[in-house]
Amino acid sequence: MKKTLALIFLITLAIACSSDEEAGVNSSYQEPFRFFTEATLDGQALEFNAGEENYALFTTHSIDNGVVTMQSVLAQDSTDLRNALVIVLRGDENSTGQVFTEGVLPWRSPTGFTQQPNQVNYTFTTNPGHAQSIVNWYVNGGAAVNDDTLQLGPIHTQQQPDLAVTLLSAGAVTCVPRIEYELQTASTDQALLNLNPIDSLTLQAEVSVNQGTLSSVEWRLNNQLQTTDQPKLQIGPGQASYPLRISAEVGFASGYRQKITKEVMGPNINCDQSLFYSRIPLLESNPLNTNTVELIYYDVSGTPYRTLHQHGAFTIEQVMPYGKKSLGSGEHMQIHFAGSGLLKSDNGDTLSLDQVSGSFAFELP
Repeated sequence: MKKTLALIFLITLAIACSSDEEAGVNSSYQEPFRFFTEATLDGQALEFNAGEENYALFTTHSIDNGVVTMQSVLAQDSTDLRNALVIVLRGDENSTGQVFTEGVLPWRSPTGFTQQPNQVNYTFTTNPGHAQSIVNWYVNGGAAVNDDTLQLGPIHTQQQPDLAVTLLSAGAVTCVPRIEYELQTASTDQALLNLNPIDSLTLQAEVSVNQGTLSSVEWRLNNQLQTTDQPKLQIGPGQASYPLRISAEVGFASGYRQKITKEVMGPNINCDQSLFYSRIPLLESNPLNTNTVELIYYDVSGTPYRTLHQHGAFTIEQVMPYGKKSLGSGEHMQIHFAGSGLLKSDNGDTLSLDQVSGSFAFELP
């Protein structure tokens, strides 16, 4: 394998602060020649500023089999990385500029399949063994789809943040003829609403969680708000008239919400049906990981934590040429970025990196 090292030494970008205003970090990115990062790391504030506490930005790039790897390091020492942040951009040698495009970049993926940012596929199904003879699906109030399963996608989570799916059942068994599911497409959380008869006159509704952490439940019976906020609700004689619409609006610790509604014909049901779904990110074959980004945090002991490709996002908010002379002769591009991600070390430890923002520069080939 032929490998060309385009630059065999690190370039330290010069930091010039000629006034009190320039010496401070401007979170609105008004100052174009300052390099920094701010984030929340496992709930604790993280902040590195070039020109303070001996921090500087170090850049390098290499070319291997047509792939340009551009690395930008904000650290106190480029050869002993501790309390440092590294961003690695990978681009095609013939079209490096594509990676410097405002918008969301996918994380580098070790699988060779890159998850396309903000794009997901859904598959909706019902309980095995409880399928009805006729099943009609309605999506966002649109036309009916008649099939055992419902497949949707790809859905762009920013362009279509909400999704409503209704399942209408008919046939020999009709005690739960209607199920409605309202969800937020950016969320990976998933809840279920289960119905069980206590006796011939009392029905129990219970929320369970397939994925995520439950934080709240808001119940409605025939659109009337109930006083309880517990995951279980008992519906006894005189509490509601049948047919009955039972709704649970579920809040998760992530801040996302889902609403599940079931229509039932009576309290003594023995054929409860639920709606399940799988949410899979849209994948694209990308064995060389071109036009991707990787973020690496080095802790105080020098242990690296790398972004996991299935968690979080990285957005380039602004791109500009770096117009200040550096110690080397290479041309640079500067980006302002934001994002979040789950980081993992080689020994399996994880760190949550949230509310990441900053400004870095990258040397071009």
